[in-house]
Amino acid sequence: MKKQREIGSDIIRTLAIVCVVCGHFFTVNTPFNQTEFVGGGMLLQGCLKAFFCNLGVPLFLMLTGYFNCRKEFSVKYYKNIKRVLLPYVVISILTWAVLSSDHSIKELFFGTLGYKTIGYAWYVEMFIGLYLCVPFLNIVVEKVFNSGNRKLIYGFFLVLIFMTSLPPLVDRGEYRIIPNYWQMCFPVLLYFTGAYIRYFQPVIKPKVWAILTIGLIYLQYPIINYLKISLIGGGGIPNLLGPYYAFPGYVAMTLLFVLLYKVKINSPIFCRVVTSVSLMSYEMFLFSYLCDRLIYLRVIEWVYIDQNSFTVWFVPITFSVLIVSYILAFGYHWITDMLEPKKKKNAI
Repeated sequence: MKKQREIGSDIIRTLAIVCVVCGHFFTVNTPFNQTEFVGGGMLLQGCLKAFFCNLGVPLFLMLTGYFNCRKEFSVKYYKNIKRVLLPYVVISILTWAVLSSDHSIKELFFGTLGYKTIGYAWYVEMFIGLYLCVPFLNIVVEKVFNSGNRKLIYGFFLVLIFMTSLPPLVDRGEYRIIPNYWQMCFPVLLYFTGAYIRYFQPVIKPKVWAILTIGLIYLQYPIINYLKISLIGGGGIPNLLGPYYAFPGYVAMTLLFVLLYKVKINSPIFCRVVTSVSLMSYEMFLFSYLCDRLIYLRVIEWVYIDQNSFTVWFVPITFSVLIVSYILAFGYHWITDMLEPKKKKNAI
């Protein structure tokens, strides 16, 4: 019998691509970070940013651990990296063809190799390294998780948390309470977290407390900043809980993943839509840079007055980017699916 698809993981992947696209509204395409945090529109944008900018990449990385934690070292495994590289190269060429001013082949070559043609391609560069390490990370997964030794498992995560997500929480500026050299290895922590969830299938029963915890972690910074600036004046305060990969953010994203990965949905239409977006999320991510450059440029040129009033354009812009990115990703899949049978036929 055909194995039933896990709709929970598709919901997480769909949420992740939505978060990535929406997060770029604040971090890349508008002057949100340079705007004084005053006004109801800025408070709403701050709360939206706190959610969307903290979840996209972490959820993708935990899904990688969840689905790849049993992959073994083999030629077949490494050949499948073409599923990452081929869309990247093709969509880089399309992005260059549309956005480049002089269409220099040299610019295309070095921009693609340097992960610059697509402005968000740092994720591809990071993911390639993670992909290459997966079979060896899984040796650790098997030895630690199958050991049955709870102290070993918990000690393993304590060391990873100490190295990656604790330093950005407690260290401030040049003052380092905890060595922070390894903190940018947080993708490894998230990979092992996804693998842990796959192995042990944790369930959260008092869901309301998990939801409150997630909300408290993500909303404390914009709300406290807004109240401080509105009531007292002056500049904002530092984020007490640190960046998204700091320990509180790690707790929140893990709770959210566990809340969603076993969700059951009975609506066939909803499942079909979510599954379709999930299957095309990588290509949507790559196309979203092109869409951002074209859509934001026009909208800001036509209607932008100030960041506070620009709040009303958040949904129309991000929804447009998602729809156009999906259509382009769908077209890419349709063309590649048409070409695949021809290759097999010619091989025979």
